[in-house]
Amino acid sequence: MENIIVAKNVDRIFHTPSGDFQALKDINVEIPAGKLTILRGRSGSGKTTLMNILGALDKPTGGSVLLEDKDIVQLDENARSKLRRNDIGFVFQSVALIPMMTALENVEFALRMTKYKGDLSARAMECLKLVGLSQRAYHLPQELSGGEQQRVAIARAIAHRPKVLFTDEPTGALDTVTGLTVVKIFKELTSQEGVTIVMTTHDVGLMELGDKVYELEGGELIHGE
Repeated sequence: MENIIVAKNVDRIFHTPSGDFQALKDINVEIPAGKLTILRGRSGSGKTTLMNILGALDKPTGGSVLLEDKDIVQLDENARSKLRRNDIGFVFQSVALIPMMTALENVEFALRMTKYKGDLSARAMECLKLVGLSQRAYHLPQELSGGEQQRVAIARAIAHRPKVLFTDEPTGALDTVTGLTVVKIFKELTSQEGVTIVMTTHDVGLMELGDKVYELEGGELIHGE
């Protein structure tokens, strides 16, 4: 199985007024291309810190992160910003949809921001169809359920065809059934769109859906399969 991301000996130390805090300790992970990888752990385990480093939102204190054999840690901020804009997508627990735009317009707007070359409306509708929301395309966010809003956020994040989609606790605010639906959509997207998905969660029930699962505790990797 080919890996799209390989992180080696990653440390992350935060300097605070009360002293140094080591959020990650010697982390080694491999993210297979076109699969769903789950980073699991309790609050404070380091999973979101690790995701931020893998997604070029943060830099480690030590170690390397290879994305398609290029060490993104060594890139300058302009190159990292371009990488995030072109090759990476993000879905957070807070969906942050623009309230005065319909679902379709929210996805179109994201495409416009990435300078997508192609028919914006057609691609936006295609993505809403992928997440099962084509019939809700012209509804405003406040007219959608929490689960539907999360699916719009997913459509928005995959619209520019990123190589990797990072999702931080995407099911945290959803009930169990809706959360399961969201993760099943992720699985379908890996096969239909070929996108690699990395998802953080504290939900034990979702672990079996991952093609690969890493578990963190206290900033250390305690389990990986």
